[in-house]
Amino acid sequence: MSLVAVAHEVAVPATAAAAVAYQSVSDGFWLAEQLAAPLLAALLLWSGWGARTCAAIKRTSGSRRYVTVAGFAAFFVVMLQLVRAPLDYSWRAAYARASGSAPDSAAAWLAAQAVPSVLLLSLFVTGAVVLYALIQRSPRAWWLFATLAGCVLALALLMGEPLTRSYTALDSQPMARAIEALATRIGVPADRIGVRHSDDMTGCGAATVIGLGPTRLMLLDDTLLQNYPQREVLQSVAHESSHFTRDDNVRALALISAWLFATLALVQFGSRWALWRLSGRFGFESLADPASLPLLVLIASAVSLFLLPFGRAYQQQAVEQRADRFALDITHDNAREAMLYVKDMKCYPLMVAAPSRFYQLFRATHPSVEQRIAYAIRHHPGLPFSRSLHCAAD
Repeated sequence: MSLVAVAHEVAVPATAAAAVAYQSVSDGFWLAEQLAAPLLAALLLWSGWGARTCAAIKRTSGSRRYVTVAGFAAFFVVMLQLVRAPLDYSWRAAYARASGSAPDSAAAWLAAQAVPSVLLLSLFVTGAVVLYALIQRSPRAWWLFATLAGCVLALALLMGEPLTRSYTALDSQPMARAIEALATRIGVPADRIGVRHSDDMTGCGAATVIGLGPTRLMLLDDTLLQNYPQREVLQSVAHESSHFTRDDNVRALALISAWLFATLALVQFGSRWALWRLSGRFGFESLADPASLPLLVLIASAVSLFLLPFGRAYQQQAVEQRADRFALDITHDNAREAMLYVKDMKCYPLMVAAPSRFYQLFRATHPSVEQRIAYAIRHHPGLPFSRSLHCAAD
């Protein structure tokens, strides 16, 4: 019997009732956290509190511009974290209840929030100071310079990520030799494959590709190598090899660059319209005024939420589904590909096989488990991509 035929015997796992209930709650918390920043910004703008607070910081700082910018940015982040704190704590508690685990104590939760909050504060304040320096120096073209700076930073982070990871080389065991043989056949150098330690107590494993261009690196969890059958490991390696050989992080960089360009362009031109109509209510007349920070946040947040579904759709279809197809065309192991997604459902009890439309539009980075199993069942390895999609639709 062919592996395609065997794959037809793989059924989509039933989703636990607790997972379905939790997803609707999780979607609500996610949306609330995304809306916290733009709603806070809108409140500060419409009420005039933002301009008055900025003026008070300016007086306290002796009218020193960048001290005012830093102080107002810090004020905004602190207010935002105070709004988000009960949401985050409640979200974690809801997850604990749904998964049957013990919720964190308030003290443990606060301790876990300390480092991320300080990091957010530092990055936001630094970003605000740089942004207002650009606006001050070039009121018309600041957004182009900011886009360029953001792209350079994203490039540095993507290329430098492998330097921040701890991993070991593949050993000489039969599993490692099989991985090296498959990777070499595809075009992935064996010395660009590493093994990272996983703290997942369930024994579940994963693989990923990080880096960009010459720094690309495929990382395999040690739990993947220890607990999964060789065919499943090779299927995962084949999937990640698509990301590696196509250098998908270049596409990620392109998406980030396009997002920055669109967002900052709309901030520039949208803020002009807003100030023309509402500067009296806002309490400032120029984007160069540090009091305009909530306006920047409001427009940038709105644009990001609008663009997010398009980015998710591209990631799901043009990146992840293509990698699924690539793996099937390399291994011809439809059954093992389908079983990997069944195992994902077992590893993560709160995973939903067919998530809500909202989740797929705004949150999902991969096609759903139901979609991926259906594709593994219907795809005929070796057919042209367009014909394969036609077969999947039959």
